[in-house]
Amino acid sequence: MEDEQFQQLIDAINIAVKENYDKTAALSVQNYFQPKKSFANCRSSFEGTCDKKYVEEFLISIELFKSVEQITDEDALHGICFLFRGLAATWWKGIKKEAKTWNEAIELIRNNFAPTKPNYQIYMDIFQTSQGAYTTIDNFVCEKLSFLAQLPKNCHHTLETEIDFIYGLLHVNYKKNIAREDVKTFRDLLEKGRAIEDINNELKDPCTKCHLSGHTMKSCHKIYSDENDSDIFTVYE
Repeated sequence: MEDEQFQQLIDAINIAVKENYDKTAALSVQNYFQPKKSFANCRSSFEGTCDKKYVEEFLISIELFKSVEQITDEDALHGICFLFRGLAATWWKGIKKEAKTWNEAIELIRNNFAPTKPNYQIYMDIFQTSQGAYTTIDNFVCEKLSFLAQLPKNCHHTLETEIDFIYGLLHVNYKKNIAREDVKTFRDLLEKGRAIEDINNELKDPCTKCHLSGHTMKSCHKIYSDENDSDIFTVYE
């Protein structure tokens, strides 16, 4: 290699190093002046309630906030204290040293306030209550499915069996109008149950024609009476 070519190579390397240094320096300055994101504006909070459903809802909400705000795991771990109140705040002060990462912090919350129930307790939760007369089909099915979701993978049942579980706990008014063989999926059950609720709501509201409850305007006796009177009046004319 000639001296001139060697010098050109050295100059090219120096230019590349300088450009890389300038980019690194600019990024460092940008990161320095850019404020770190945290949970300071997050509306979710946790007071230490030992309820699996509540704990899971809390964890889902803060994970979503973290993702939307693009908070790093490191910043999220340092700022999670903003979310604790009362008993939970006291608990976190004593245990935070055990959480080296964000995922470890999440697992600590879950294990302390929503430990996994043994299978027999989950089944007891499922079959403990039937659907109440004023419980909507959506609320009832969602509650029972949340219990089924807590079972470990080796205890999961087939879809047909899970439908059998929940169908057997339905209020008698739903069973009268929904045949078990007509329900192939939970969507079928929800749609048929909502249809029954829509009809019941119509029957509860007073008829706009006679102002009496127990029927809809389409089947109102006053409409038929008025129509008959109109026919009679027409004949006599």
